[in-house]
Amino acid sequence: MKPWLQTGEGSVDGASPVALERGRRRALVVAVALTGLAFVQQAAYALGLVHGSPISTLQGSPLPLLLIAAPALALAARGVTPPARLRQAVAVLGRVPLWLGLLAVLSGTVALWAALQGALPYLGHDEAVYATQARSWAGGAPASGWAPYRPFGLPVLGWMALSFQSDVGALRLVGLGLALISLAIAYAVAARLTTPRRAVVAIAVFVSGWAFLKRLPEFLNDVAAAGLLLLVAYLIVRSRQRAGSYDLAVASAVAVVVFYLRYGAISGLVALAVAALLTWGPRVWIRSWREVAIAAGVFAGGLLPHLLYSERAAGSPLAAMLSAGDVAGGEYVGEGLVYYALAFPFRLAGDLGGVVMTAGLIAAAVSALRIRRGELEGRGDRVRVFFGLTAVLHVVVLGLTAHGEERYVFFPVLLLIILGVDAIAEFAGASSRVVLAALTSFAVVAAAANYGVVRDGHVADVTAERTSLVQVGDLLARQSSASRTCVVATAYQPQLGWYSGCATIGLTQVAGTRPVAGQLIYVVLFDEGRGQRSERGLSRFMAGRVAGSQVLDTRGSLGAARVITLR
Repeated sequence: MKPWLQTGEGSVDGASPVALERGRRRALVVAVALTGLAFVQQAAYALGLVHGSPISTLQGSPLPLLLIAAPALALAARGVTPPARLRQAVAVLGRVPLWLGLLAVLSGTVALWAALQGALPYLGHDEAVYATQARSWAGGAPASGWAPYRPFGLPVLGWMALSFQSDVGALRLVGLGLALISLAIAYAVAARLTTPRRAVVAIAVFVSGWAFLKRLPEFLNDVAAAGLLLLVAYLIVRSRQRAGSYDLAVASAVAVVVFYLRYGAISGLVALAVAALLTWGPRVWIRSWREVAIAAGVFAGGLLPHLLYSERAAGSPLAAMLSAGDVAGGEYVGEGLVYYALAFPFRLAGDLGGVVMTAGLIAAAVSALRIRRGELEGRGDRVRVFFGLTAVLHVVVLGLTAHGEERYVFFPVLLLIILGVDAIAEFAGASSRVVLAALTSFAVVAAAANYGVVRDGHVADVTAERTSLVQVGDLLARQSSASRTCVVATAYQPQLGWYSGCATIGLTQVAGTRPVAGQLIYVVLFDEGRGQRSERGLSRFMAGRVAGSQVLDTRGSLGAARVITLR
């Protein structure tokens, strides 16, 4: 049985006029030359010969080269047979077992994770929220920043890790494990829908993106949620291929798991449901009402504990979920949609991933047009439409309900990259193996280049800020070691809660806080921090309560820290 998205190996166009043949050869020369220049540019970043970030500007970016090379290659690929030596070299590579290629991509991911750990050793805001909750369950210090809109899945995994080793490294290993599981799921899904060779290329392209690399070293749930949502999408497709199966019920069970890992994944589940309804039509699902009813029952039963918890903790069954949307909401309706429109596709997946994503979106649109015109459907047309429609709907739902962040849309990025690699290989026809080898080579260099960009840009900036927090946290941990309890009033609650071991409150909560016997209360202010209140602004809350004050010149970007001890 052919893979569901594979329509054949493709074929070289028949006899063409001489002028057309010459034009295709010229297009091939242009495509190869510009791609080669882009490759060299990425290699220069990877080797450290060029520094800075090409993300925010086109200076030093391969994007202009790729934008010209992509259509030129599309024009030439089906009409020109690659040179014999090149085909022989690719054939030699083709004899390498595909499991070895998958292992190489996963091993490269681990290597990138390990390298980024050294550059990003400290926890960020969201990481620290989940980390302190996990530590509180393990019998340690109080949780900090926890609220009902936070899902329990990640801190449960963190609690299990901290039972073996109570440090940041243990938590970060959980994040790595989730990322590897998601990549393995992406490979398995792509291999079943396309071919194993294209699946390896797809996950290599995804890993090479700077947005993925930025989040790879962290203890977060975004990559894991994307992988599980992709599995749900595959199971929905499988349910349409095997009538009467339990695939839809299994999809619902996976949907429950991803929901408890990340409440925000509900937007992806909504997109999947709507896209499935539009792709196959209401009649198909009505005829499968038993499968749909069982799946709905599994999902409802799985959500029942959450609804009961939300009723108890937040006042209504839907309050926790709705408050998550309120916290993530933008300044105006559609703010996230504007962000994603401006970021698509290159800020979401890197320069190479952006080109591949665009190809995937075009492939889905072409398949939708074929179906609408009533043309004979290819084996994978409806699957392409389903994936493409899900990707678009997910971005729209997120854009209307939350502010924009690259990590929120890893699921659509995965969908479109899988479609894009398959579409490029199909269009290349007899040149598909050469094109796939070129994509893989470029992905390897792009991953190394984007690693340098992320390390010297985003990671360097946030590490400079977190260095200040860690220094203050260590100071407070030493000073309060003899006290039964301590409380820190700060604008950076989760991070200082993790590193100091104290309970935390916001700066505006100082007025209503009174220490119990043996308890220390600290107010921490940074010269260059966000959300800071001046001592003058806090004076009426601290009047007659100041027991001591000290200034710590931190090495981080938040500057000097003033630590005030209250009676």
